[in-house]
Order: sequence, then C-alpha cells, then structure tokens
Amino acid sequence: MSAEWYVLQTKPRKEDFVVGQLSGRRAEIFFPRLVESVRTGEGRQQRLSPMFPSYLFVKIDVDENGKGRPLYTWSERLLALRW
Repeated sequence: MSAEWYVLQTKPRKEDFVVGQLSGRRAEIFFPRLVESVRTGEGRQQRLSPMFPSYLFVKIDVDENGKGRPLYTWSERLLALRW
C-alpha cells in the first residue's frame, strides 16, 4: 500500500508532542501555524499558534508503519478522512 494523507486529531495543545512521536516514522507531516498578537500584562507579544488546533495532517503508509508499533498513542486519534 502506498502512503496516503490522513487527518490526525490530538488532545488540546499536544500537537508538538505528536509531531515528535511521528518524526521517526517516515511520515510527511503538515502542521500549519500562524503568528498572532496576544495581549499580556507587559503589552502585546507575538506567538506561534496552530492554524487548526488539535489537528495534524500526515502522509504515511499505515501498513508499513503499523508493524510492531501502534500507529497512535493516548494523545492522538487517526480520523477516517482521506483525500
């Protein structure tokens, strides 16, 4: 089976953890982020925020990567959406 794109749902604010978990699995990961201005007690600051909070897009060969290791952990869920 060839690699296909999947939508991965994570727990809130765990996207970076999941990207780290998938980095060693020969997966192409698309995790778009935006720079936004937030108000703090010291004025305005810039921060990097996910464009789609709690979602990642992953191109992976599930058959090849699923042998011997689970594809997902407690912090993520593979959704059945493909394109």
